Amino acid sequence: MSLAPRHRQPDYIVAVPGTLGTGTIAAVLSIVVQSADANAVPSAATYQLIDPTGEVYYAALGIESPTIAADGTVSVTIAVSMAAAVAYSDDYTSRWSLTIDGVVYVFEREALLVRTLPYCPVAVADLQRRMSELIDTSYVLPAGRSTLQSYIDEAWDQTIARALSAGVHVHLIASWYAWREYVARVAELVIARDFMTSRPESRWSTLWEVLGGPADDPRSAEWAWAKLTYRVDRDQDGGPDDIESRPGVDREDPSAPAWRGW
Repeated sequence: MSLAPRHRQPDYIVAVPGTLGTGTIAAVLSIVVQSADANAVPSAATYQLIDPTGEVYYAALGIESPTIAADGTVSVTIAVSMAAAVAYSDDYTSRWSLTIDGVVYVFEREALLVRTLPYCPVAVADLQRRMSELIDTSYVLPAGRSTLQSYIDEAWDQTIARALSAGVHVHLIASWYAWREYVARVAELVIARDFMTSRPESRWSTLWEVLGGPADDPRSAEWAWAKLTYRVDRDQDGGPDDIESRPGVDREDPSAPAWRGW
């Protein structure tokens, strides 16, 4: 049986430091596995959070007991106290073991222990401010679409995936607002691609070609990516470091340990 887990982004787990070396880690994580055009509904499921050394992290506290919804969504709630300070890192792993039709399938994806969640700097109102034609969505949206939000969601998923593959420590980024132009252009690129296939007007095709142009074209999404400059919290003390600024295309040696970020 061919199964496809829906892994749009890594799992984010918020770690909140407390006083005297105590605090909490918290998250609600979920996974959906699809077979053909329907969700597979597991008969049993377990969850484990694996730390960077390969050990099961906080297994004794019961976070490996997820729930299974009728639609097949498997969810686990993590809300535990920390006995000591936690190390923020993108080197953790979520391990989901799902029993489907009597067979145990194991799916793993990256888990990030973060101080705060990455947030998308673009909303529907931002796209409408940039492109007045998007204001009347009842006119502009293709059949079956009721909002522009799905385009932003796709752009944000692409942004996170590209950032991680380019070696960016997303859990250290302090100025997500600096990513606004790039995310907005990717959302507009996704919109233009969709619109040009459902409308005869050539302007959507032209916009798609412009936004999808090379990095030396100031109108393109690639130009916005190449010009990315932002601050990171390298020492993870809760405040941005004054001199930390790097272009989004900068990349360390991927063969080196902990190669993501700067």
